[in-house]
Amino acid sequence: MRVALFAFALFFCTNAFSQVAPDSDKPPSNTYRAAEKFGFKASDVYRLNREKKKEIDVYGIGQAVAYSFEDNNLLAAEYADEALENMLRRADGVLRAFGKQAVADEIATEYSLYFRGWYTSYVFGSKEIGDHKPMSEWLDKVHKKIEQAIGEFWCKFFHFHDIFIFNYGIPVVFSPAKYPLDDYKDHFSGHLIAGFFWEHHGVAGVTAYWVVEGLCSGFTGGVGLVSFACGPIANLASHITDKRIAPPIAERIWNRANP
Repeated sequence: MRVALFAFALFFCTNAFSQVAPDSDKPPSNTYRAAEKFGFKASDVYRLNREKKKEIDVYGIGQAVAYSFEDNNLLAAEYADEALENMLRRADGVLRAFGKQAVADEIATEYSLYFRGWYTSYVFGSKEIGDHKPMSEWLDKVHKKIEQAIGEFWCKFFHFHDIFIFNYGIPVVFSPAKYPLDDYKDHFSGHLIAGFFWEHHGVAGVTAYWVVEGLCSGFTGGVGLVSFACGPIANLASHITDKRIAPPIAERIWNRANP
């Protein structure tokens, strides 16, 4: 299953958004309170979330993403490119909502010129995520720029730290013969602490999150009502993928590469 994301313009923002002061009062306690800071009613977010949840097969998408890494490196790279494009599309809208147009323009231009289709073009390899060298120094800088522009809370809320997981995790995931099994599984399916609490998700879960987010939001930009309605659905996809689907696939990939 390959979603035709590239028919859409990455930074064409179709949803309206309002200016938000990053440091104005304390951070919201949940998705619905966060939506209210952007001018949306919590009740509207809840209703749209219920509707969207019926349309998205989070388990099926998680399976398709995770199995792509086992069966077809090219397809896995295409999913990765799709996920990265969704991350940066959403980051563009959030940066502009925070009044950081210059940062958004810089990232958008550089991505369009040099990094679209990055993983599909360069399927290659590099303990805990962050211990190995990143795949792209540019993505490392983009992650830091976004965090500096909007702050740690909103960077975490909108899952932009997933750029870090992608950048440091994919070189390991695409090179299973180079790393011990526990290291490989940590990068592929994340590090679950207990229940729904994660130290970090893995590449499989992050990819599933952003593929689902793109499908659910219709690949729209900006920061609209749908951004908040789709977040919890994408979260569920990430959790199911990394907890239930990805771990045995990671072991099979690693065992085949290390007979």
